[in-house]
Amino acid sequence: MIKLFTSGPIIHYSQLNNTHEPYAACFPTSLAMALRNLGYKYTDTVKGFDDFLFELAATDPYKNLAKSMGIPAGAKLHQYSAIMVAIANDLMAAQKMPYTCKRVPYNLATVRQYIDAGTIMVCGTYFTSSGHMVCISGYTDDSVILQDPYGNVNDLYHFVDTNKLDDGDKITLDKKLLYKLSFLLVFDKK
Repeated sequence: MIKLFTSGPIIHYSQLNNTHEPYAACFPTSLAMALRNLGYKYTDTVKGFDDFLFELAATDPYKNLAKSMGIPAGAKLHQYSAIMVAIANDLMAAQKMPYTCKRVPYNLATVRQYIDAGTIMVCGTYFTSSGHMVCISGYTDDSVILQDPYGNVNDLYHFVDTNKLDDGDKITLDKKLLYKLSFLLVFDKK
């Protein structure tokens, strides 16, 4: 059995398109996927939504928030979940979207609850030595379905010349890798 958060198409982004740090932009790319799949309207045809989020994290409001939280000056704020949660909530409020974002521990029961309610989520993982962010767009009887902005973790991100930027679209995670899922950014309906 496969259950996805939607019966419609799922918007998938690759972090490899990010113009700033394509090998370290998994968080803004995953958040961009989640927000767009929840209905956020992004209309800039020049700058990608993940690039926009990457840049937004480095603006004064989020620098000030980071400072108040004790995050060191000069830190890459697009890699901090508290900053990305704040950005998600600010953007959704600006478009009067019916969601709020928060961070919770990962567990499969939580994934099923949110997928069954029709919402995608962002997930922190230990797929790489420095950590990695993906979206969870569904579940199976014993695993989860990923929108992985970097590719297919099941083949250890083995890239070849024939890879496409959608190689991480709707990947059923090998259940041997479930222990590498850490936390979730979930979207509660108001």
